[in-house]
Amino acid sequence: MPAYFQNDDERDAFLAEPRLAMLLTNRASGTPIGVPVWVAFDGIAQIKEGGGAELVARMGPRYWDLSEPKLQETLDQWIQAEVAMVRIVIEPDRIRAGA
Repeated sequence: MPAYFQNDDERDAFLAEPRLAMLLTNRASGTPIGVPVWVAFDGIAQIKEGGGAELVARMGPRYWDLSEPKLQETLDQWIQAEVAMVRIVIEPDRIRAGA
């Protein structure tokens, strides 16, 4: 288990509450843009270490125009920073809110 939580119960209690977050990305010009996102669901959520770089490598070309040097550079930096990433795997029974 990642060091963010002391045990499964602490993790589950955190994930049981709706959370508001800010999703940040870069425009094609390289300037940042942020949008609020929130989610509430019934089901299972797990925090997983590893696999973040592979996910970034797979999803980046799908959603970004990597002919833009700044976007390619950002993608490369994220892939190199895999130790700073975790994946949240959600298996919802019912989604009650969204972005």
